[in-house]
Amino acid sequence: MTFSRARFRSMALVCMSAFILIIIPLAGSVALEESSDEAVLAGETSGVAVMRQVGLTPGDLAPDFTLSSVDGKRVSLSGFRGQSPVLLNLWTVSCPSCHYELEELKIMYDDYKGRMEILSVSLDSWYPVSLIEQIVNDKGLPFTVLVDERSTVASLYKVSYVPANYLIDERGVILGVFIGAIDRDRMKTEVEPLLP
Repeated sequence: MTFSRARFRSMALVCMSAFILIIIPLAGSVALEESSDEAVLAGETSGVAVMRQVGLTPGDLAPDFTLSSVDGKRVSLSGFRGQSPVLLNLWTVSCPSCHYELEELKIMYDDYKGRMEILSVSLDSWYPVSLIEQIVNDKGLPFTVLVDERSTVASLYKVSYVPANYLIDERGVILGVFIGAIDRDRMKTEVEPLLP
């Protein structure tokens, strides 16, 4: 399935609206800030009209967490330290742009295997794990998918919209923050240059 730039932007706005109306009240600790012209302009290149960045920034130490994967294994972000960089991918079930991005990450997975790990986290604390597992199986996602049942990661990373991605190096330091879906072009131009 292909998406035009206009359709992609439309889907991103729907995703952001759904996140604001549904996730924010449920998460409780996730705060939104007012928009700024610079952030909106920056967001146009990534396919979303964004609000001012309120989360973590490059140079920050990525907060550690331990969550269960869809197959019941306990996985910690710190378990990847000393190995390879991690692309921490945050998404929700109700976000069309997130589903588009998951498909793109699936396609790119083999290209970046060995250079970085993809650790995907569903921020859906109100959906059953079985639904997240079904999405993962239906899409055939080859990377680890965790479920944030208590909004732990959403709170730690101060997430105000999805999809959100954090490139984290082997020491646990954030190298880049990417708001909006990462596709092959964006991976090549924005993420890959930060990889060792």
